[in-house]
Amino acid sequence: MSHSSYVASHRSRSRIPDFLLLRPRDLDEARGMLAREPGAMAMAGGIDVVNRMKDGLAPPALVLLGGVADIDAIRLSPQRDAIEVGAGARHDAVANSDVLLAWLPDLARCWERIANIRIRMQGTVAGNLLALMSGYEGAVLLSALGASMLYSTRDSRGDMIAVRKFGEAADSFFERGGLAEKLRVPLPVAGTTRRLLYDRSLRPVLSVALCIDCAGGAVVSACAVIGGCHRWPFTCDLPVAGVALSELHARADDTARGAVRQMPAPTVPWFGVANYRETVASVLLSRLIREIAA
Repeated sequence: MSHSSYVASHRSRSRIPDFLLLRPRDLDEARGMLAREPGAMAMAGGIDVVNRMKDGLAPPALVLLGGVADIDAIRLSPQRDAIEVGAGARHDAVANSDVLLAWLPDLARCWERIANIRIRMQGTVAGNLLALMSGYEGAVLLSALGASMLYSTRDSRGDMIAVRKFGEAADSFFERGGLAEKLRVPLPVAGTTRRLLYDRSLRPVLSVALCIDCAGGAVVSACAVIGGCHRWPFTCDLPVAGVALSELHARADDTARGAVRQMPAPTVPWFGVANYRETVASVLLSRLIREIAA
């Protein structure tokens, strides 16, 4: 068999084995279906699930979330302290959400750069996270903003986990029949300005995000996230609280180098120059810090 015919066969939908397709109308039905069907998987956009099924993944049942009411809703929380993003919200909907453009415009602007138009119209926020692909971008941006994911399992409901911590809990999430329900992105406190900057020029090898909250001309908190080097992005809180924005520019290089030094050795294979990703991550993060300080 030639290489081209092998690839065509390997990736063909004809290789997907039969499965049961379940269509819940609400989250209660979806939870029940996942609990009753051993090995069942939830699917919304389906990009990564279907690709993996073409590569041999064979769930006995798929729980299609497209008909679940409000699974794609993007709204202000009842307490008005966060934006709630439904797990089934498409990337394009996030980028163009009136709610996000009003309350977290930097997130909407960063999100509109994810992938190509086909993927943005089909792929979902939760799917991007649950794929556990090192080059994907949702976890980088949401970790920088301190977002959390609300989910349920076969034996619990209403669990919440910080996105930055999900990589550690992912295996348990899937083993327990986890169902992502929505993301909660906290808003800055009153009187505070939040900036989110993102450099994806080298993805999927490397991406860097920086979130800084400021008030009264000084930094309140700052968080840097580096993606592409591990299964899940590395997150680091920067030690610049209380530093005046006017002084941040001068500290950019040292702050960036200090953050990258805390990053564990990359685990995603890399066939280029040794330590290239660490060196460039420091440069990119320093540039983002300088941009905010300008």
